[in-house]
Amino acid sequence: MRDKQTQATRILITQQLAEEKITKAFLTRLGEGALTRDENPATHFCVFFAGYDPVAKQVFLGHHKKSGLWLFNGGHIDQGETPTEALKREIREEWGIRVSTKTIGAPKLLTLTHVLPNPKISCTHHYDIWYFVRLNKETFAPDQALLPKEFHETRWLAFKEGRHLATDTNTHQAIRYINNISR
Repeated sequence: MRDKQTQATRILITQQLAEEKITKAFLTRLGEGALTRDENPATHFCVFFAGYDPVAKQVFLGHHKKSGLWLFNGGHIDQGETPTEALKREIREEWGIRVSTKTIGAPKLLTLTHVLPNPKISCTHHYDIWYFVRLNKETFAPDQALLPKEFHETRWLAFKEGRHLATDTNTHQAIRYINNISR
């Protein structure tokens, strides 16, 4: 299982999704092993799935309960999971939707998150793999019983509003990416 997880993650990291410094940091961390929160509570790999509607020019963000930040949906990769398997599981857990990863496609961004000290979180660093999920805000119907488990609230926001509300630099980078592909 570990080999499958490491191989799949290495393939994603080497696809030039980030500047060289970040790619090197990801490869170094990958080489250390213990990629998941269960194995290493301080530093581990995560997936984000950034929902956006390119026609409405809006993003789907939530006010995250643990971090206190406005963020896209995402979560930790579990032991033995590939990033793609984590993506499917997290979407099911947070949105209540089963998705075909073929419709989402490959990840398009890697970011490093230095997690600020927080008594609710044992993490210090996240190695984030970003997927971008094209949605139609009029037909998008996440399970409303699931969203409050992770977020105080969620809402659709215009790109500019999302950048204003979000203070996390990685969320800003993701919104810039979405803005660029939505032109």
